[in-house]
Amino acid sequence: MKSSSIMGMGMQRNLILRLGCLMLFLFAIESRADGKNPDSVHKHHLIATADLWCPYTCKPNTKKPGFLVEIVSEVFQKDGQTVEYQLRPWIRTLAETEVGKTDFALGIAHGESERLIMNSVSLGKTELSLVRRAGETMGFGTLADLKDLRLGIIANYNYDGNGELNTYLRERSERGDNIEIIYHSKPTGSLLRLLTSGRIDAFFSNRYVVQYDARSLGFIKDIQIQATPYDDDVYVGFTPNDFGKQLAKQLDQGLLQLRESGRLTEIMNSYGLTTDEVTKELDSN
Repeated sequence: MKSSSIMGMGMQRNLILRLGCLMLFLFAIESRADGKNPDSVHKHHLIATADLWCPYTCKPNTKKPGFLVEIVSEVFQKDGQTVEYQLRPWIRTLAETEVGKTDFALGIAHGESERLIMNSVSLGKTELSLVRRAGETMGFGTLADLKDLRLGIIANYNYDGNGELNTYLRERSERGDNIEIIYHSKPTGSLLRLLTSGRIDAFFSNRYVVQYDARSLGFIKDIQIQATPYDDDVYVGFTPNDFGKQLAKQLDQGLLQLRESGRLTEIMNSYGLTTDEVTKELDSN
């Protein structure tokens, strides 16, 4: 009887222990889901995501993962945090960052997400251009000039801060009016292939991105690029919780330190860019 009582007591303690662990596990899941994880401020391994937008965000686990990736990695590593960078389609990048599955989205512009917390200091400047096949008449001055063109667009991409161009492209896509929509994580390469094969007539892209991809894929002689009046600044978008706010402040402070030390210029130069060419003056923020 004594032996049986001891076994029973052991089984009871084991059951209580397991139930306690289960409750802690469920509490941790719930806390992360609603952004109130009390231990989140001590997280040391951060996950950053973006679509392929080289030279801003390039292929992960390479010597040149993109200058945005290198910048945020250096900033957070100084605080003892590591950054794991992963590729996602842009719509998935935003969605997973919003719910806290990943920690931040690289290369976001104002108006792309109503929920994400954006840092205050711009990490780069975009210069939106119209891309067409070499030898064709460009002639882009107003949106009316696009009406007869078959256009390629990236799903949920913010072309001009949700301005007139975004509205125009969205309305055409809703009507199914000669629009080809790209959804996956390597959109610029797909758009270049569609353009050079004659399936679309034009697409809009960041000048630095399309030049980089066109050279890499061997299309640089097959295209021509025209500047447009549309541009924007790029930032990092963080999960909407206290930890996201903390990371945004860390990034802004770290960016200023990188600039003062000259390290920001070194990173930009390694991608064939200058801080004046792509990056907004940090002192103005």
